[in-house]
Parts: sequence; C-alpha cells; structure tokens
Amino acid sequence: MNKTHYIIIGGFIIIVLVINFLIPDWKYRSYEEQAEYQINTGRYAEAENTYLELITEQIGNIDYHHKLLTTHFSYHDGSVEDESREDELYDFYRSLSETSDDSLADIGYYCLGLINGFWEKPKEELQQLSKVKNRDLKYLNNSLGVAFLSLESLDSAEYYLRLEIQNGGNLSEAYPYLSYLLYYLNRLDGIDSLLRESPQAKEYITNDLQSAVYFLNGNVSGYIGAVFYYVFHNFNFWGFLAAILIMGSWMMYLRKVDIYEPEKWGYVLFTLGLGMIFSFLVHPITDYLNLVEGFTLNGEIVNDFLYCVFGIGAIEELVKIIPLFIMLRYTKEVNEPYDYILYASISALGFAFIENIIYLDSTSLTSIHGRALTAVVMHMFLSSIIAYGIILNKYKLKKNPAFMFIIFFLIASIAHGFYDFWLINLKVDDFSFLSIVLLIIGIIIWNFFKNNALNNSQFYDEEKIIESDKLGNYLFYSLAGIFAFEYVAIALKYDAEYANDALVESIYSGLYLIVFISGKLSQTHVEPGKWLPLTSAFKERLVDQSIVGTELQLQMITNNDITTRFLPNNATIAKVFFLSKEPYYVIALEKIQLNSDILGDRLVIRLKDDLIFEQDKVQIVAVYTVLKDTSFDNKIQKRSFKFVGWAKSKLVAKTE
Repeated sequence: MNKTHYIIIGGFIIIVLVINFLIPDWKYRSYEEQAEYQINTGRYAEAENTYLELITEQIGNIDYHHKLLTTHFSYHDGSVEDESREDELYDFYRSLSETSDDSLADIGYYCLGLINGFWEKPKEELQQLSKVKNRDLKYLNNSLGVAFLSLESLDSAEYYLRLEIQNGGNLSEAYPYLSYLLYYLNRLDGIDSLLRESPQAKEYITNDLQSAVYFLNGNVSGYIGAVFYYVFHNFNFWGFLAAILIMGSWMMYLRKVDIYEPEKWGYVLFTLGLGMIFSFLVHPITDYLNLVEGFTLNGEIVNDFLYCVFGIGAIEELVKIIPLFIMLRYTKEVNEPYDYILYASISALGFAFIENIIYLDSTSLTSIHGRALTAVVMHMFLSSIIAYGIILNKYKLKKNPAFMFIIFFLIASIAHGFYDFWLINLKVDDFSFLSIVLLIIGIIIWNFFKNNALNNSQFYDEEKIIESDKLGNYLFYSLAGIFAFEYVAIALKYDAEYANDALVESIYSGLYLIVFISGKLSQTHVEPGKWLPLTSAFKERLVDQSIVGTELQLQMITNNDITTRFLPNNATIAKVFFLSKEPYYVIALEKIQLNSDILGDRLVIRLKDDLIFEQDKVQIVAVYTVLKDTSFDNKIQKRSFKFVGWAKSKLVAKTE
C-alpha cells in the first residue's frame, strides 16, 4: 500500500467513528413508521414482528393484517424458517376465523384466502373469501378480482376490481390490476377514462401503463408528462447529490487527460446538457418497439439477448452519440483524436446522470457506488467505441465513414446488449459475473482508446505530460469519496447501524474495482505518431508505464568480460516495450562505457521471475547489450540486443 491508501483508510476510520458517535439510533414516532423503516433497510423479519405488535394492540385493524402478510410474502426466501412462519400464520388466522366476533372472523377468513392466493391456490382462496360476511371489507374485492384473474374469469375480475375502487378500498392494488386487465383486453379507452375521471387513478396506475396509453392514443402532452414523471418522481436530495458527484468526478478525470489542447468548459457543459436532453429520446423509440412492433423482453434467452442488443443497446448508443455529431457539425472544437473520446464520454455522463436520477431514489442509496463504478463507466466505454471508430477512419484508415460508423455502432450495441443480458434474463443470472468481466475488459480497452488518441494528437507537446501517480491518486480519492458520501448519506437518512452494514457490503463488492480502475485508467504512456494494436492493451496489463523515469541500482551476478565492463551501475528506466507479450525495459546508464559495436549508455533488461518491479525489493533481471545502430523511436527487434548475463536490480526513486 502507498501513502494514498493510508490516507483513504484513515479518513474512512475517522468518518465511521464520527458517524457512530454523532448519529443517534432511529427514533420512531409510531410502530407504523418503525415497520416502514425496517422494510426500507431490508429488515423484513423485524418488520413482520412490528406488525404482529400492532395486531396485538389493534387486532381488528385489517390494514395491519394485510401489511403483515404482504411483507412476509413479498420478501420470503422459501427457507425452512419461512415455511414454518407461514404455517404459524395460517394457524393463527384459522383460529381467528373460528371466533364468535364476526368482524374478527371476517379478518381470519380474508387472511386465510390471502395466504392461499400467495400460495398460488386461487380456488382455495375463493373458498375462504366467500366466507367473509362483510362484503365491503377493505381488500376483499381486490383479492377476489385477483383470484378471478388467476382463473381467467376476466368479467368477474373486472367486476370485483371496480367494486374495490368504488368502495375506496385497496386502491394501490385495484387500480393497477384493473388497468392491466383493460390493457390486456385492448380497451385503451377504458384506461383513459379512469385517468380522466379520477385523480387517484394517476397516482396508482403504473407510469409505464400510462405512457403506453398516451403513446398509443397519440396524446403527446400526456405522454411527455408521463415520461417526465417517470424520470423525476423519485427525485430526492441525496440521490441528486450522488448523481452530481459521480458525474463531476468522471468529468474532471476526462479533463485531466486532455493535456495537449484542453477543451473550453462551455463546450464540455454544452455537450453534457445535450447528453441529458437526448436521453429522453429513449422513451418514444423504446415504446414504439414495445407497443407497435411487439418487440420486448419475454424471458426467453434468444429473444432477450436480441432485445438487449437492439431494443436497449442500439437505442441508447444512438441517442448518446448524437451530441458528438452535433459538436462535429456545428463547431470546430473537435480537432484532435482525444476530443472524440472526450465528447462521446461527456455525452455518456449526461445520459448516465438522468439514469442516476431515476435509479437513486431514497430507498436505493446503497446503489451509489455501483452506479459510479459500473454503469457510468460502461456508458463511457460504449460511447467511446463509436468515437474510436470515427477516429480510426479520420486519422488512419480513411475509408467510407458511414460504413465505419455502422460497424463500430454495431460493436457498441452488441457489447451493451451482452452486458445487460446477464443482468436481466433470469434464466442466465448465474452467469451475471460475465457482465463484470466485460466491464473490466472495457476499462482496459477504453484506456487503449485514450492512449492511441493521445499518441496521434497533432498538438503533441513533449513538455506536457500526464503524471500517472497523480492521476491515479485523483481517481482513487474521488471514487473513495463516493463511497464515503454513500456511507454518510445512508447514515443521515436512516442510522449508523444500517450505514455500517451497507459499508461492509460496498467494500466487499466495490473496493477491487476502485483499485483496478484507478490503477488502469491512470496508465498513460504517449508514443507520438504510433497506432498501437488492440493486443497491446492486454500485453500491458501488468506493467505500469509510470515506471519510466525511475532510478535503479544494478549489481553483477554473471561474471564475464561484458558484465564486468557495465556493472555495477546506476541507471534510469527510459522506455518499456514488448516482445512476444513480455515486457522489456531500456535503461540509461549513469556510467557510460565506450565500445565500437554496442551502445555504451544503454542496456535492455527483463525481469526473471517477478511480474512487475517493486519498490525497494532486490529482483533478478536478464541483461542485454544493444547494437549501436538501434533506434528506440521505432519498433525494437529482438536481433538488436543480445543476452549477456544476470544481475540484481533494486528500484530506488523516480527522477524529478
């Protein structure tokens, strides 16, 4: 570990101590509030117990019984403990149904029916529900409607769902069930009537169904309103701050890499805004595919993979790349290869910002670090695939630009679909790790895009360099800062105990990505004018190019005429290159030896056993002399140097 890591760890310890000493345990004003808090923090068994406490105090309150059962069956995991709990609940409500108090017996019969409904036994459910004497009991007619839906008795289902709404009962379930039934029957006017006649309908009918009705009926204003409601209805202070922090951290990183001809902030922010605006185009395009063409997810592997590629990936990549084309068409700012990467990535950040507003609601604050390390990074990488295709065509290949765009657009769409597929399709969720594998590969390739773009900048200036150490520290600090923000936000929203649990989980799931991302995306070694092959991105995975400029000491192991002439010696690493996927290091010697056939101020070395150089560790290296006419500006051939023996090496310090 280096100094940066110790600072981060120390900072986290201080934050955790402050939070745990200053943030009090959650204080509940009521049992209802306590149960809601427990559900929001994933403490479902505790929430069940809280509802049991409420039932003990107010056994005649049907709301508490309904919430107890819906809480249990919404979050149960099928364990032996859960099954035992269900048997206990069933026995409790059976005994309640046998009481002489009709109102309590009604609750007992209703809950027995509801349990059978959760067990997917609609006939048994109807049998129990039919015993309820109070036919206007809240929740009863909704459950009857749902049971008839399961039995495909659609007229009866509609009748009872409308009756539940008429009685002002379980509106949060009756409206959605009724609206989906009407949609299934293609009675869009019926849904439209519900929305127009009752303000409550807009509150309870799902947003995606409202959007579908407005879209199919051609109600433009209603559709736009539904889309904006979908994006912003979960808007909250902590989620908004997190979205800003994530976007700002990555935007600053992109700017730090833009060293040769930095872009004006105005154009960067303009592109960011365009990325946000064009993200809204996803909705009508997706709705057209879903509602008009009938192309949607259905759970089948082939269909869902194709949908992830063309119904998600292609649409999102199309809208994300539009801001880059606007910059190309209407400005002259995109004038070096890296600009294409930068503006494509900035547009992706704008798109991801809107996504984060949607996903980071007040109950999803534990997702903040995941959005910063995975989704946002993937969006930048995927947009950069298309941008890199444009770069290759303009600066190297000079082929048909439309053809090149289509090829790289398809590559980006397929990669996007591949990433989403393993996370969406339930039949393959055991292989969801493949999405993380693609993310890691994508980070490596994005860094390759960046390096090749910098290599071929017409504004190259050897005095302008990216200091890998500082860039890596920035990434580590900023990404760790997002972790810290998540921890503080959860603590202030809920309490320290829940924040501590979430922190442990986030460290387990995200720390390795912080280390990998900050290490990989800080590696920059510019070789002016060179187009490195894609394979070079993976060859360099174990080599930090910031090693260039580091001093080392060499001590002789092999004793012969050549080695005794050059060693012992001090040297500075001047260059890293690869042969057969192995890294070699050109070193500039402090003590020069004059010779007619070989260079007297340079040697080539290669680590014998270790994968990388390590500070203050004695490591064995192979030593090679270099022919005098060797050019280090071009590709170095194996025949240009000759093995002469072994030596001990030890890194000392980096030259300033």
